[in-house]
Amino acid sequence: MKQQRIFARSTWFTAVSVIVCLGICALIALYFFGDDSPTRIRDRTAWSATATHHPGAALLAFDGDLQTRWTTQQPLEPGMF
Repeated sequence: MKQQRIFARSTWFTAVSVIVCLGICALIALYFFGDDSPTRIRDRTAWSATATHHPGAALLAFDGDLQTRWTTQQPLEPGMF
């Protein structure tokens, strides 16, 4: 009977430890990333982009529209990048 109590206490302690650890990890992530996380960047007006191939469309890589993208518009060749 005594071993069952130890096991129950050990399991409870482990569960509480995991919950506390997850809470601490969440607080650390919130502190470091907060509202400035890359997924929340809204103002891209001051950004600039350059490209060696198809430079006129380089800003499409950062315009926030999932329907647009930058591409070289040509097949990859040795020495291209």
